[in-house]
Amino acid sequence: MRNFATLLVGIALLVLLALPSLAAAQQQAGGPLRADRQGWVGGFGVGVGNITADCDGCGEVLEAGGLDGHLGLMVNARLAVMGDFWVMGHTENQLTITQAIVTAAAQFWITHRLWVKGGVGVAQAAYHWKGALVSLRDETDSVPGMMVGVGYELRSRRDFAIDLQLRYGTGLYSQDATNGYDVVAHNTSLSVGFNWY
Repeated sequence: MRNFATLLVGIALLVLLALPSLAAAQQQAGGPLRADRQGWVGGFGVGVGNITADCDGCGEVLEAGGLDGHLGLMVNARLAVMGDFWVMGHTENQLTITQAIVTAAAQFWITHRLWVKGGVGVAQAAYHWKGALVSLRDETDSVPGMMVGVGYELRSRRDFAIDLQLRYGTGLYSQDATNGYDVVAHNTSLSVGFNWY
């Protein structure tokens, strides 16, 4: 599983290293920032990544699939405010572990196609174990959560874009509030997003 996480980080680094040159080439070829992003903005993405946790006895990197979505408004041609949701899940041996992060977020286009996003809100972790005769399910309370992301629009039209995005999010959990034992869970994913303006 650590090999998968290393591969994901390697791909993400290659993408991030290539983005400035792609953005510069696009800026020269495409001219000024597109001015037709206006009104409502919405979309969804699917991706692969991992779920990890920082705590005593934690350390396993769980390969995970993810789904994200957003809905909001363009403030101007470069800035959007939105509600963003993101869930990552790992299933193995009849056990499914998930972490969902819901935030109020802002997305800013640095260039015509390159953007950054950040948000704060809540996170919630859950598990579901399904055996032959018994099924167990539990979830945490909602806790503080945050997410950040960077993306590049691979295909961009007047009212639609397909992008490649790297996302990172954290949920701050406390196992025992009396002794301050904290658990921090992380989502990381590389996703393909589909967006409408």
